[in-house]
Amino acid sequence: TSMILMKIPASHSYLRRIAFFGINREELVCWALATPVQFISGGRFYRESYHSVKNGKLGMSFLIAMGTTAAYLYSIAAVAYNAISRCCGCSRPVLMQSFESSSLLITFVLLGKYLEALAKNRTSKAVSALADLAPDSATLVGTFDETSKSSSSEPERIIPLSLLQKNDILLVRPGEKVPTDGVVKSGSTTIDESMLTGESMPVVKIEGDKLIGGTINLQGSVNMVVEELGEDTALAQVIQLIETAQSSKANIQEVADSIAAVFTPFVIAAALTTYCVWAILLNCGPLDEIKDTWPYRRQGFNDWTLPLLFAISVLVIACPCALGLATPTAVMVGTGLGARLGILIRGGEPLESSKDLTCVVFDKTGTLTRGEMAVQDILLLSDRLAVEMHDEKSRCGSEMSDIDTVRDARRVATANMFYYAACAEQGSEHPIATAILSKARDYGIGNGLDRPLDEVDGFEADAGKGVKCTVNNTAVHLGNRRCLAANDVNISPGTFDAMEYLENKGQTAVVISINGTSEAVVGLIDHAKEEAALTVNVLQHVLGIQVFMLTGDNVRTAN
Repeated sequence: TSMILMKIPASHSYLRRIAFFGINREELVCWALATPVQFISGGRFYRESYHSVKNGKLGMSFLIAMGTTAAYLYSIAAVAYNAISRCCGCSRPVLMQSFESSSLLITFVLLGKYLEALAKNRTSKAVSALADLAPDSATLVGTFDETSKSSSSEPERIIPLSLLQKNDILLVRPGEKVPTDGVVKSGSTTIDESMLTGESMPVVKIEGDKLIGGTINLQGSVNMVVEELGEDTALAQVIQLIETAQSSKANIQEVADSIAAVFTPFVIAAALTTYCVWAILLNCGPLDEIKDTWPYRRQGFNDWTLPLLFAISVLVIACPCALGLATPTAVMVGTGLGARLGILIRGGEPLESSKDLTCVVFDKTGTLTRGEMAVQDILLLSDRLAVEMHDEKSRCGSEMSDIDTVRDARRVATANMFYYAACAEQGSEHPIATAILSKARDYGIGNGLDRPLDEVDGFEADAGKGVKCTVNNTAVHLGNRRCLAANDVNISPGTFDAMEYLENKGQTAVVISINGTSEAVVGLIDHAKEEAALTVNVLQHVLGIQVFMLTGDNVRTAN
């Protein structure tokens, strides 16, 4: 108000008018606006100062409270001095109040606190997303007795997660989330654990295997025994780790607090020294020859109040609003930039220590790679699918309407192969199914495209092996070596060689069999991100940082 409105002619004369008791409107408005800032917005600094004095360890909050209070009390004294002068009709100069100084100091520090909270809020959203991974309810089907190693069944019922107890037996159906940590009691399935491990390939779970709460059951139904609940689950421990990191301070903030413990008494001593030195100089003669040329008497000061102004200036200038604003701002900018680039920085401490990094360890899946499977290589084992006509011309498309006019028999065979594979995998959320359906769309195969998918009969998914079904009276099998053996598939020459070739290239080999005979081997891979190579090269050759990759895959895939 005093710095802006007083420069506007229309408001200048209005604010200079006396409101009451010799106080003009400018002083009254500034006082009224500064008081809630000082004692409501800045109340936290008084509370923290009280506890720091009580504990005998003065911190930054004490400096802020002391500096802003000094400016606020000086401004009240200036207003009182001016009011008395006006009421008495004295022609003494008017003292300038400094309410805006205390208010701006508090505002800057609180702005820093806000920016710090804003940075932590980004991580809080990640914590909330993790918490949402756990389902709200579970299907209870019995209990397990550890002593007798026996189980008792009861009618299936849905209960809230909060009512679960250890050794409860739960039913987890395909597509459902695992309610809590436990172990498979019966059945087999594949579990998507990417939310915790980052691995895109599902993990086969059989009797006795551990299950993690929040992961997704993809295929088979299993009964599980509850082992951990609440804060003891793996998901809860991850959340607790992030929350602990959020509450940690950056080292520079702790250094500032430790310095403040010594700096605060020093500032008080410096302010007292400033007052004493200037009082002696102004009242004991050393400055008598030159002080009369100074304008401080015309501004309402005397030889005792001018040293007081200097002492208050020391307190205000020593207020550490720069540290209170600069550190949180740096944390906010650093974490914000990292979040936009897909890097979650857990707080100020790891951000500050990153300048001393000499080694970086990257997780492979989802960090250096995209975290999703894609078809890389297609190896046909015969030309039988190139001459097989699946349906009438209108359904197969012009490309397949007349085999004599097809220029690329391989493309026809590949398209037919992906048609059967896509029909078998439609509706599945398995990463391999997603990759095959995506590749089939490149050939115009899929619902809403040139060649729509047909319904399948007798669909069965065997965890850890593959799937089988019938498409228009054609038997289709997709899977690995165990799938071939379990279904007595006739192995075409070169099948195992093709699988080994793809696996040596770091790909996941899937055999597609039609009518009991292997017809093709498809290689799937999790592609590296486009910027991965550039990032690694910059870290190694520009910044001189060692780079390692951490993966649960085999050596061939890692290489």
